Amino acid sequence: MAKRSASKRKTKKRWKIRRPKIKRWQAISILLVLILFSTGILLYLQGKKETTISSLPVEREKPMPPAEPEKEAIPKKPAVERPSKKTVISEKKGHSSKIAIIIDDLGNNKEAFNKLIKMELPFSFSVLPHQEYTGYISKEARKRKYDLLLHLPMEPEDSEKLYGEGFILSSMTPNEMLKQLEYDLKSVPGAIGVNNHMGSFLTQDRKAMAIILGEIKRKNLFFVDSRTTSKTVAYDVAKKLGLKAAERNIFLDDIENEQEVIKQIELLINTAKKNGRAIAIGHPRTETIAALEKMLPALKTNGIEIVPVSKLVN
Repeated sequence: MAKRSASKRKTKKRWKIRRPKIKRWQAISILLVLILFSTGILLYLQGKKETTISSLPVEREKPMPPAEPEKEAIPKKPAVERPSKKTVISEKKGHSSKIAIIIDDLGNNKEAFNKLIKMELPFSFSVLPHQEYTGYISKEARKRKYDLLLHLPMEPEDSEKLYGEGFILSSMTPNEMLKQLEYDLKSVPGAIGVNNHMGSFLTQDRKAMAIILGEIKRKNLFFVDSRTTSKTVAYDVAKKLGLKAAERNIFLDDIENEQEVIKQIELLINTAKKNGRAIAIGHPRTETIAALEKMLPALKTNGIEIVPVSKLVN
Protein backbone atom coordinates (compact mmCIF):
# COMPACT_ATOMS: atom_id res chain seq x y z
CA MET A 1 0.00 0.00 0.00
CA ALA A 2 1.47 3.18 -1.01
CA LYS A 3 2.45 5.64 1.69
CA ARG A 4 0.87 9.01 1.84
CA SER A 5 3.01 11.84 1.17
CA ALA A 6 3.98 13.99 4.09
CA SER A 7 1.94 16.85 2.77
CA LYS A 8 -1.15 14.76 2.65
CA ARG A 9 -0.76 13.43 6.11
CA LYS A 10 -3.47 14.55 8.40
CA THR A 11 -2.17 16.72 11.13
CA LYS A 12 -3.65 16.03 14.52
CA LYS A 13 -5.43 19.00 16.06
CA ARG A 14 -4.13 20.07 19.46
CA TRP A 15 -6.93 21.30 21.67
CA LYS A 16 -6.00 24.19 23.96
CA ILE A 17 -8.08 24.86 27.08
CA ARG A 18 -9.10 28.43 26.99
CA ARG A 19 -9.55 29.91 30.49
CA PRO A 20 -11.98 32.74 30.77
CA LYS A 21 -10.24 36.03 31.35
CA ILE A 22 -11.33 37.74 34.63
CA LYS A 23 -10.86 41.41 34.82
CA ARG A 24 -9.33 43.00 37.91
CA TRP A 25 -12.38 44.97 38.91
CA GLN A 26 -14.49 41.82 38.77
CA ALA A 27 -12.10 40.07 41.18
CA ILE A 28 -12.21 42.95 43.63
CA SER A 29 -16.02 42.98 43.52
CA ILE A 30 -16.21 39.26 44.24
CA LEU A 31 -13.78 39.65 47.15
CA LEU A 32 -15.81 42.46 48.68
CA VAL A 33 -19.01 40.40 48.39
CA LEU A 34 -17.36 37.51 50.18
CA ILE A 35 -16.11 39.76 52.98
CA LEU A 36 -19.53 41.33 53.47
CA PHE A 37 -21.22 37.92 53.44
CA SER A 38 -18.86 36.47 56.05
CA THR A 39 -19.17 39.59 58.24
CA GLY A 40 -22.95 39.30 58.17
CA ILE A 41 -22.81 35.67 59.26
CA LEU A 42 -20.47 36.52 62.17
CA LEU A 43 -22.71 39.36 63.39
CA TYR A 44 -25.75 37.10 63.21
CA LEU A 45 -24.09 34.36 65.25
CA GLN A 46 -22.80 36.85 67.87
CA GLY A 47 -26.22 38.46 68.33
CA LYS A 48 -27.80 35.06 68.81
CA LYS A 49 -25.20 34.18 71.46
CA GLU A 50 -25.85 37.45 73.41
CA THR A 51 -29.61 36.81 73.26
CA THR A 52 -29.07 33.40 74.77
CA ILE A 53 -26.86 34.75 77.56
CA SER A 54 -29.22 37.61 78.40
CA SER A 55 -32.11 35.20 78.73
CA LEU A 56 -30.39 33.45 81.61
CA PRO A 57 -31.50 34.54 85.12
CA VAL A 58 -29.06 36.96 86.76
CA GLU A 59 -28.42 36.72 90.46
CA ARG A 60 -28.66 40.20 91.94
CA GLU A 61 -26.31 41.29 94.66
CA LYS A 62 -27.92 41.91 97.99
CA PRO A 63 -27.59 45.55 99.11
CA MET A 64 -25.03 46.13 101.86
CA PRO A 65 -26.42 47.43 105.16
CA PRO A 66 -25.63 51.13 105.80
CA ALA A 67 -22.40 51.66 107.68
CA GLU A 68 -22.69 52.94 111.22
CA PRO A 69 -21.23 56.45 111.68
CA GLU A 70 -17.85 56.43 113.36
CA LYS A 71 -17.91 57.67 116.90
CA GLU A 72 -15.58 60.61 117.49
CA ALA A 73 -12.66 59.44 119.52
CA ILE A 74 -12.26 61.32 122.78
CA PRO A 75 -8.73 62.76 122.72
CA LYS A 76 -6.56 61.77 125.59
CA LYS A 77 -5.02 64.54 127.60
CA PRO A 78 -1.29 64.69 126.83
CA ALA A 79 0.93 64.01 129.73
CA VAL A 80 2.38 67.22 131.15
CA GLU A 81 6.14 67.12 131.24
CA ARG A 82 7.58 68.72 134.28
CA PRO A 83 10.83 70.56 133.62
CA SER A 84 13.83 69.22 135.36
CA LYS A 85 15.72 71.39 137.78
CA LYS A 86 18.37 72.00 135.14
CA THR A 87 15.82 73.23 132.53
CA VAL A 88 15.58 77.02 132.15
CA ILE A 89 12.17 78.25 131.00
CA SER A 90 12.33 81.56 129.15
CA GLU A 91 9.10 83.49 128.68
CA LYS A 92 10.76 86.45 127.00
CA LYS A 93 9.25 87.16 123.60
CA GLY A 94 10.97 88.77 120.65
CA HIS A 95 10.83 92.55 120.45
CA SER A 96 9.88 94.32 117.26
CA SER A 97 10.47 97.92 118.41
CA LYS A 98 13.32 99.61 120.25
CA ILE A 99 13.33 102.64 122.54
CA ALA A 100 16.25 104.58 124.01
CA ILE A 101 15.72 107.03 126.88
CA ILE A 102 18.42 109.65 127.51
CA ILE A 103 18.35 111.40 130.89
CA ASP A 104 19.86 114.87 130.38
CA ASP A 105 21.17 117.54 132.73
CA LEU A 106 22.72 115.17 135.25
CA GLY A 107 25.51 116.51 137.46
CA ASN A 108 23.72 118.46 140.19
CA ASN A 109 21.30 115.90 141.64
CA LYS A 110 22.79 112.72 143.05
CA GLU A 111 19.51 111.54 144.64
CA ALA A 112 17.64 111.65 141.35
CA PHE A 113 20.40 109.68 139.64
CA ASN A 114 20.24 106.99 142.36
CA LYS A 115 16.44 106.70 141.97
CA LEU A 116 16.84 106.19 138.23
CA ILE A 117 19.41 103.45 138.78
CA LYS A 118 17.01 101.58 141.11
CA MET A 119 14.47 101.35 138.26
CA GLU A 120 16.84 98.91 136.52
CA LEU A 121 16.13 100.25 133.03
CA PRO A 122 18.95 100.67 130.50
CA PHE A 123 18.86 104.47 130.56
CA SER A 124 21.54 106.49 128.80
CA PHE A 125 22.92 109.15 131.16
CA SER A 126 24.06 112.49 129.71
CA VAL A 127 26.12 114.47 132.23
CA LEU A 128 26.83 118.19 132.25
CA PRO A 129 30.52 119.06 132.64
CA HIS A 130 32.02 120.78 135.66
CA GLN A 131 29.07 120.21 138.06
CA GLU A 132 29.12 119.13 141.71
CA TYR A 133 28.35 115.45 141.05
CA THR A 134 29.68 115.15 137.50
CA GLY A 135 32.58 112.94 138.61
CA TYR A 136 30.44 110.74 140.89
CA ILE A 137 27.71 110.12 138.30
CA SER A 138 30.24 109.47 135.54
CA LYS A 139 32.05 106.90 137.68
CA GLU A 140 28.85 105.12 138.81
CA ALA A 141 27.39 105.03 135.30
CA ARG A 142 30.57 103.47 133.90
CA LYS A 143 30.80 100.97 136.75
CA ARG A 144 27.21 99.83 136.19
CA LYS A 145 27.76 99.68 132.40
CA TYR A 146 25.26 102.39 131.41
CA ASP A 147 25.80 104.49 128.29
CA LEU A 148 27.57 107.68 129.45
CA LEU A 149 27.36 110.84 127.32
CA LEU A 150 28.79 114.33 127.63
CA HIS A 151 25.91 116.81 127.68
CA LEU A 152 27.83 119.45 125.75
CA PRO A 153 26.66 123.05 126.38
CA MET A 154 26.14 124.99 123.13
CA GLU A 155 25.03 128.54 122.48
CA PRO A 156 21.23 129.06 122.58
CA GLU A 157 19.26 131.70 120.67
CA ASP A 158 18.24 133.30 123.95
CA SER A 159 21.44 134.75 125.43
CA GLU A 160 19.77 134.98 128.85
CA LYS A 161 19.99 131.19 129.11
CA LEU A 162 23.76 131.36 128.85
CA TYR A 163 24.73 130.34 132.36
CA GLY A 164 27.05 127.70 133.71
CA GLU A 165 30.39 126.42 132.47
CA GLY A 166 31.50 124.67 129.33
CA PHE A 167 29.58 126.50 126.59
CA ILE A 168 30.83 126.54 123.00
CA LEU A 169 29.95 129.85 121.37
CA SER A 170 29.74 130.98 117.76
CA SER A 171 32.08 133.87 118.57
CA MET A 172 34.92 131.43 119.34
CA THR A 173 37.67 130.64 116.87
CA PRO A 174 37.87 127.01 115.66
CA ASN A 175 40.83 126.45 117.97
CA GLU A 176 38.91 127.83 120.96
CA MET A 177 35.96 125.58 120.16
CA LEU A 178 38.19 122.51 120.10
CA LYS A 179 39.87 123.47 123.38
CA GLN A 180 36.50 123.94 125.06
CA LEU A 181 35.31 120.56 123.76
CA GLU A 182 38.45 118.87 125.08
CA TYR A 183 38.05 120.52 128.47
CA ASP A 184 34.39 119.41 128.71
CA LEU A 185 35.18 115.82 127.70
CA LYS A 186 37.83 115.55 130.43
CA SER A 187 35.18 116.53 132.95
CA VAL A 188 33.09 113.44 132.00
CA PRO A 189 35.71 110.68 131.80
CA GLY A 190 34.60 107.51 130.01
CA ALA A 191 31.93 109.21 127.88
CA ILE A 192 31.23 107.22 124.70
CA GLY A 193 29.00 109.85 123.08
CA VAL A 194 27.90 113.47 123.04
CA ASN A 195 24.58 115.27 122.81
CA ASN A 196 23.98 119.00 122.85
CA HIS A 197 22.73 120.94 125.87
CA MET A 198 20.68 123.89 124.51
CA GLY A 199 22.42 124.89 121.24
CA SER A 200 19.37 126.28 119.43
CA PHE A 201 21.68 128.90 117.86
CA LEU A 202 24.94 127.03 117.37
CA THR A 203 23.37 123.90 115.84
CA GLN A 204 22.18 126.07 112.93
CA ASP A 205 25.80 126.93 112.06
CA ARG A 206 27.20 124.39 109.57
CA LYS A 207 30.80 125.57 109.92
CA ALA A 208 30.75 125.36 113.71
CA MET A 209 29.07 121.95 113.59
CA ALA A 210 31.65 120.66 111.11
CA ILE A 211 34.48 121.69 113.49
CA ILE A 212 32.89 120.18 116.62
CA LEU A 213 31.50 117.01 115.04
CA GLY A 214 34.70 116.40 113.09
CA GLU A 215 36.59 116.28 116.41
CA ILE A 216 33.96 114.01 117.97
CA LYS A 217 34.43 111.61 115.06
CA ARG A 218 38.21 111.77 115.43
CA LYS A 219 37.79 110.69 119.05
CA ASN A 220 35.65 107.75 117.94
CA LEU A 221 32.56 108.94 119.82
CA PHE A 222 28.96 109.16 118.58
CA PHE A 223 26.59 112.14 118.51
CA VAL A 224 22.87 112.55 119.28
CA ASP A 225 21.21 115.74 118.06
CA SER A 226 18.88 116.88 120.88
CA ARG A 227 16.98 118.95 118.30
CA THR A 228 16.44 122.03 120.48
CA THR A 229 15.40 123.82 117.28
CA SER A 230 13.71 122.69 114.10
CA LYS A 231 16.42 124.57 112.18
CA THR A 232 19.24 122.35 113.42
CA VAL A 233 21.73 121.03 110.85
CA ALA A 234 23.76 119.01 113.34
CA TYR A 235 22.48 115.57 112.37
CA ASP A 236 22.82 116.33 108.66
CA VAL A 237 26.43 117.49 109.11
CA ALA A 238 27.22 114.42 111.23
CA LYS A 239 25.98 112.05 108.51
CA LYS A 240 27.96 113.87 105.83
CA LEU A 241 31.08 113.50 107.98
CA GLY A 242 30.41 109.76 108.37
CA LEU A 243 29.96 110.16 112.13
CA LYS A 244 27.77 107.64 113.99
CA ALA A 245 24.73 109.70 114.91
CA ALA A 246 21.03 109.79 115.74
CA GLU A 247 18.44 112.42 116.60
CA ARG A 248 15.88 112.83 119.35
CA ASN A 249 12.23 111.99 118.54
CA ILE A 250 10.35 112.82 121.74
CA PHE A 251 10.87 115.21 124.66
CA LEU A 252 9.27 113.61 127.72
CA ASP A 253 8.99 116.58 130.05
CA ASP A 254 8.72 119.89 128.24
CA ILE A 255 5.69 120.29 130.49
CA GLU A 256 6.67 119.55 134.10
CA ASN A 257 3.53 117.60 134.97
CA GLU A 258 3.30 113.88 135.72
CA GLN A 259 0.21 113.24 133.59
CA GLU A 260 1.74 115.12 130.67
CA VAL A 261 4.91 113.05 130.95
CA ILE A 262 2.79 109.86 130.92
CA LYS A 263 1.16 111.07 127.69
CA GLN A 264 4.61 111.64 126.19
CA ILE A 265 5.73 108.14 127.21
CA GLU A 266 2.64 106.75 125.46
CA LEU A 267 3.56 108.81 122.40
CA LEU A 268 7.08 107.39 122.61
CA ILE A 269 5.72 103.83 122.60
CA ASN A 270 3.44 104.54 119.63
CA THR A 271 6.27 106.20 117.71
CA ALA A 272 8.50 103.18 118.27
CA LYS A 273 5.75 100.80 117.13
CA LYS A 274 5.21 102.85 113.99
CA ASN A 275 8.86 103.40 113.04
CA GLY A 276 10.51 100.41 114.72
CA ARG A 277 12.61 102.69 116.94
CA ALA A 278 12.44 105.96 118.88
CA ILE A 279 14.73 108.10 121.05
CA ALA A 280 13.41 110.14 123.96
CA ILE A 281 15.07 112.76 126.15
CA GLY A 282 13.97 113.42 129.72
CA HIS A 283 15.37 115.12 132.80
CA PRO A 284 15.97 114.07 136.42
CA ARG A 285 12.80 115.74 137.66
CA THR A 286 10.41 114.42 140.31
CA GLU A 287 7.48 114.37 137.87
CA THR A 288 9.50 112.57 135.19
CA ILE A 289 10.74 109.86 137.58
CA ALA A 290 7.22 109.30 138.98
CA ALA A 291 5.76 108.96 135.46
CA LEU A 292 8.49 106.53 134.41
CA GLU A 293 7.85 104.38 137.50
CA LYS A 294 4.10 104.23 136.73
CA MET A 295 4.76 103.37 133.07
CA LEU A 296 7.26 100.61 133.78
CA PRO A 297 4.80 97.78 132.94
CA ALA A 298 3.88 99.44 129.63
CA LEU A 299 7.54 100.03 128.80
CA LYS A 300 8.50 96.43 129.54
CA THR A 301 5.64 94.93 127.50
CA ASN A 302 3.91 95.99 124.25
CA GLY A 303 6.65 94.33 122.19
CA ILE A 304 9.00 97.15 123.18
CA GLU A 305 12.66 96.75 124.06
CA ILE A 306 14.46 99.52 125.93
CA VAL A 307 18.06 99.74 124.78
CA PRO A 308 21.06 102.02 125.35
CA VAL A 309 21.14 104.84 122.82
CA SER A 310 24.44 103.52 121.44
CA LYS A 311 22.36 100.68 119.89
CA LEU A 312 20.36 103.16 117.81
CA VAL A 313 23.14 105.32 116.32
CA ASN A 314 24.31 104.51 112.84
